[in-house]
Amino acid sequence: MALVVNMDDWNSLTPDLQQKVVKAAEDLEKNQWKGRQAYIDSFLNQALTQYGSRVMNPPQAEVNKLLVNVNPVLEDWKKKIGPDSAMIFEAINKVLGTNYK
Repeated sequence: MALVVNMDDWNSLTPDLQQKVVKAAEDLEKNQWKGRQAYIDSFLNQALTQYGSRVMNPPQAEVNKLLVNVNPVLEDWKKKIGPDSAMIFEAINKVLGTNYK
């Protein structure tokens, strides 16, 4: 999802209203993500179950162990992306409720 606004129109809004529009866009994106995830989870469960597999949702402690090993990959990616990587992580963290750096 992208929020596209004419800058003259945007600048004509009060700061309070600008903040509300940004918050509404963020909430919309979070809800769209949750909906996509629910659909994907349901589809995967259904598709994999028919082949005798199952979808696992590990506890957060196990996920955290995996994330420790992801850091070198993320550091390499951030070097390739440059300064924009911080903005990308900020957006991901807002949508997913994560704290990637």
